[in-house]
Amino acid sequence: MLLVTILATLLVLSEQCQEIRMIAEDGNVIVSRSMEFAQIDAYVVAEPRDLEHTMPELPNCEEPFRFRNRYKSVKLRWNYGNSWSNADSDGMNSAGVSASTLYFPNFSHFPDMDSLTEEHCDNSIPHLRVGKYVLAMFGSVQEIRDAINNGTFPEVYAEEEEGMVHPLHYQFADKTGDAVILEYTKQRGRQVYNNTVGVLTNSPNYDWHMENLRNYPQLRPENWGEVHGMKSNGGSGTTGMPGDYSSPSRFIKAATLLKHVNKPQTKNEALMQSFHLMNAADIPQGIVMFGSHSEDEEEEQSKESNKKDKKNKKNKKDKKAKSRSTRNAHEDVDYDQTSWIAVKSLTEGCLYYRGYSDISIRRVCLDSTSEDRTMVLPVDGKWKNSYKDVTNDMEEWEGQY
Repeated sequence: MLLVTILATLLVLSEQCQEIRMIAEDGNVIVSRSMEFAQIDAYVVAEPRDLEHTMPELPNCEEPFRFRNRYKSVKLRWNYGNSWSNADSDGMNSAGVSASTLYFPNFSHFPDMDSLTEEHCDNSIPHLRVGKYVLAMFGSVQEIRDAINNGTFPEVYAEEEEGMVHPLHYQFADKTGDAVILEYTKQRGRQVYNNTVGVLTNSPNYDWHMENLRNYPQLRPENWGEVHGMKSNGGSGTTGMPGDYSSPSRFIKAATLLKHVNKPQTKNEALMQSFHLMNAADIPQGIVMFGSHSEDEEEEQSKESNKKDKKNKKNKKDKKAKSRSTRNAHEDVDYDQTSWIAVKSLTEGCLYYRGYSDISIRRVCLDSTSEDRTMVLPVDGKWKNSYKDVTNDMEEWEGQY
């Protein structure tokens, strides 16, 4: 059970993710998401319409809650070796709705399943499966907003996975450019925000990030003028823009880049620009260490994971996570990395993505996925698939050189 303990500890300490929404002049909406996390295998999963999802059995309910996909969907999901995660980290459906699940440590709070009563039996979902439910049931952000306002959106309760309750918050966007953020905290309960800036990262709350954004009004693309009689350096307009990998800094940087980069005219320009924006926050292995938290906190998290592992030992099998990344699977996993980048073309209905080792851009389009089967494909691959050798494409230059 050592692997499960290590995974649980790493998942708690990993806090990096970001999402950016870009709208081209021709109306195409692109939502980009990066996953900065440990080396856990991720897969692209394509689901058909009418696929049934059965939620966990609840202590006060006779039957588990079930729902079916109203739409086809394509998602990204972890595989722990011999079991799948219950969470869809990211995805989109054939109606043009995007659902993203990002880490929200130290703020996220969901009630325990034991607190649910009989009235919730036919409309309650675990917090890990909120994205799954949204992609199955909703055709627009306004439908989500209406369901929340009229009380038909499900009750959300905490679900353990790999020995812990993952701290999460959510963003939903659609092909009109509309977007909302959904957060659950102990102090405020459920909070819904309209995402007006087009960016989401991790903790603290979204409204805190928006208030913090007011501290950087000086950031601009134009260089400053002379300083002490000398011309300022190129890029001086962004002097003071945070460049570290913390959630508040990544929010400021992403919001600044999104505001000032050239607005794309077409879908293809927006796709290209989106990958550039996501690359600006790329985390290579080795620069963000899990041990950034205090030793006492890490020790306590490890003890809690160990307790839960021993308790469930009779009912769980050892899980072996196979890594397709550049590090050996037997080495200790100590760092965050940008495991994958997903760029969702909501108007087009296509998911573009790249991994950590295989950085070539690949695409899955919903109009071509199976109508009756669930299909999967590993996100990452080998470095040798990342490039094309063009040596033999070179031509002699006959003019002056």
